[in-house]
Amino acid sequence: MERARQDVEPHGVGCLAVYTAAALGLCALSCGDLTTAIGHLNRACDAAGAAGLGNPNVVPCAGDLAEALARAGAREQAGHVL
Repeated sequence: MERARQDVEPHGVGCLAVYTAAALGLCALSCGDLTTAIGHLNRACDAAGAAGLGNPNVVPCAGDLAEALARAGAREQAGHVL
């Protein structure tokens, strides 16, 4: 993932930032590292929103972010994400 970021993002492939962060967030979530997952998934959702990718089927990070937040005890914030 790091190599993809270094090699591709400087060339203007903006969607990679969204998908890379979403993939790293899902990986961290599945490993139980909630703090790291929340950081990556927040970045993915923010980047998707900034790029106009509001459809949850295009970048499915909101559900993962809500799960990470809920499991971390931030249930109210998780509800706002959904």
